[in-house]
Amino acid sequence: MGELLRANIRAHSRRYMATALAVAISMAFVVVALALSSGLNASLTKSVRQQYEGVDAVVALNYDDPSERPLNEYIAVVEGVDGVDSVREFGYGYWDIRTSEGKVSPSVSVAHAQELVSGSLPSGPDQLALSQANADALGVGVGDSVTAQGAWGDEDQHTLQVSGILESSGGTTSGTDTVASAQALRAVDPTFEPNALYVAGSGELTAAIESAIDDPGVTVQSGADAMDEDLTQMQLGQGTMTVFMLVFPVIALAVAAIVVSTTFRIIFEQRRRELALLRTLGATSRQVRGMIRGETLLVGAVSSLIGIVVGAVLGSFVLVWIDVADGLSEGFAMQDLGQMAIVWIVGTLLTFLIGTRPARSVTQVSPIEALVPLDAEAAKRSHKVRVVVGTSIVAVSLAGLYFGIDMGEDIGFLVAFASGVFGFIGALLVCSVILPKVTYLFGAPFRSVVGIMARSNTVRNPERTGSTGTAIILGVTLITTMAVAAGSMRETLLTEVDSHRPYDLVATSSGISENVVDRVNGTEGVDTAVEVRGTDGTLSGNTLTLGDPAKATEDDQTVAVLAQPDLNSVAHSTVPVIESGEARVPSYLDLDSLEVCGDTQCEELAVTQDEDTDQILISPEDFDRVTDSSSIREIYVKLADDADATEVQNSLTSMDENLDVGGAAAERAMYTQMINTVLLVIVGLLAVSVLVALVGVANTLSLSVFERTRENGLLRALGLTKKQMKRMLVLEATLIAGSSAIIGVALGIFFGWVGTLAMPFDVAQTVIVIPWLQVIGVVAVAILAAIVASLMPGRKAAKISPVEALTA
Repeated sequence: MGELLRANIRAHSRRYMATALAVAISMAFVVVALALSSGLNASLTKSVRQQYEGVDAVVALNYDDPSERPLNEYIAVVEGVDGVDSVREFGYGYWDIRTSEGKVSPSVSVAHAQELVSGSLPSGPDQLALSQANADALGVGVGDSVTAQGAWGDEDQHTLQVSGILESSGGTTSGTDTVASAQALRAVDPTFEPNALYVAGSGELTAAIESAIDDPGVTVQSGADAMDEDLTQMQLGQGTMTVFMLVFPVIALAVAAIVVSTTFRIIFEQRRRELALLRTLGATSRQVRGMIRGETLLVGAVSSLIGIVVGAVLGSFVLVWIDVADGLSEGFAMQDLGQMAIVWIVGTLLTFLIGTRPARSVTQVSPIEALVPLDAEAAKRSHKVRVVVGTSIVAVSLAGLYFGIDMGEDIGFLVAFASGVFGFIGALLVCSVILPKVTYLFGAPFRSVVGIMARSNTVRNPERTGSTGTAIILGVTLITTMAVAAGSMRETLLTEVDSHRPYDLVATSSGISENVVDRVNGTEGVDTAVEVRGTDGTLSGNTLTLGDPAKATEDDQTVAVLAQPDLNSVAHSTVPVIESGEARVPSYLDLDSLEVCGDTQCEELAVTQDEDTDQILISPEDFDRVTDSSSIREIYVKLADDADATEVQNSLTSMDENLDVGGAAAERAMYTQMINTVLLVIVGLLAVSVLVALVGVANTLSLSVFERTRENGLLRALGLTKKQMKRMLVLEATLIAGSSAIIGVALGIFFGWVGTLAMPFDVAQTVIVIPWLQVIGVVAVAILAAIVASLMPGRKAAKISPVEALTA
């Protein structure tokens, strides 16, 4: 049997090619995902170890019952402990950093052992090190100066020198991309308090420091224990990330399982007579079954090994590409050989187990029955049970989706998600049965001889068409679901931003010159700008007096008063216009009416509470009646459609050092970029499952060509040209892929819609968006790829001469 096994593998190698390709692609995908996870884990581990390099003890607040004293008050105490060589603070702050070319607002950590591109780490209170990305945004290099201020804008500005440039891709710890000394952090923001004190020294420091501090609100542990604790937390998060990353390879693996199962079933059915002949020559059913299992085991082992090797190479390239590894050799070293061995075993066993059932069903047929030609019509089996089970699952899942959406919150989302997964499985069961009929109907417009034959071919073997199409449905559904969900989430978030912060950019200052206003209007990327005048006022009871706040008493409140014009020309949502005789005041002011008095007269105004403002807003007409003294306080800016929000914001900031520029444009761009990036990654990952499905299409057509060799020869003898033969197979692939893609799109739109409704968003309105261009693109790509997949089988069918085909 061993010799026969090797001979069969050589003889049927082409038939097994699609199986091997599907398994290899899936295994390569799994290895790349694991390589990415291992590489990121190694990079994060390296960062944590760098953070605790040379640290012998860590002093931190007890977060269950923290001390009322800040940690920096214990520095002198710790330094006085025997064996302590040095104490350094570790913590974070948030700064606005400016130059004439731009502004960035990074988190800033105390410098420790970050990796540098150039220069050195900051060593004094007047230095900082920037990431390469931030340095580029500010247009600075080593030795240049920047202006830093606390992100809340209440502190003085400080001039610092750039001592070094850090790697932007993760060489820093905890996500910070700017570092400075603790002295610099405290100078820029006097409210800075360290998160921990890192102690270097010798001897038993932990107990000695704990005894010296003698405060239950402060914890002391060794540097090794603190590092192990951080590594444990990181590994828990890494495990979650690994599970998430493996979701997509598992999906591809499920598609591959469908393709492999279909392939094995077709191959073994085609070999019924060959296997029956072996039985008649004396081979037992067990021996034949063992031979077939040996074939599946060998195919699985070899194809899984190829996939693992390819995946390891691709994984190394990915790690180098995302700057986790410095070279291919380091990328290989980051990958876990034990994981690869497990993947190889899983791929081999999966292929073997999938091939077991069709092998058993074929070998259970008696030799006499197997030698009788298989009637294609008799091969059609009823799948009423599958339809009933699938329909029942869908019905139950719809109920679960309804209750999950109605429940809301996190638990509701989990119920809806589980119901959606459950319903998707039921839908696939139903689709696998009805797809051949749908495909037949889909081909109704094709009335030519070639079209009629292609249409009929799709229902001649419903099992094969259903399995192949189901694999395409699976991939297209998931991609469409992600596209609808991402588009809807983006539009929902943007709508929410627009309703509360409808302006792209708002430039504010205590006084803006007309020159700055003209420059804002002339800035590239600015579509419309509206200036708002205002002044300061003193609120005493219900009376608002405009003018110098220095005259206010201790019981009075100082507020800003703005003459707000109609801002709808620069807003992304409808902004109520303040009418004459009306005042909008912050919601925290308990006012029934407001008398506004200026240097000319007083006006009694009706009050409307507004929780979205911290200023008093009145109409320009009322403002002009009560005072002649004002200055430009704000400029509201609407950007052009193709404008870069960050570039325009940097341009406006550089006009005046006292000009503070903010607004929703950067937030809107952040949401859009974040969702688009995630969508691109997810669609790219899911595309692998569609690729595997299209391998199944090519395999189905190839086996169909082999199965219909005599029929194709007869068609050629009756006058069918080579071109028509190719066109028939192209149309057959188009019908299968087209109908499957359309069903997948319909399911994807439904699941994307209900999934968005189930999201635990705290928003006023959930907006559902169907990105039709993306959806049409998915269908077009699926059909085009299926056409490409049909070219080789079509060429093979057309090459066979009628005489050779009729003698097959």
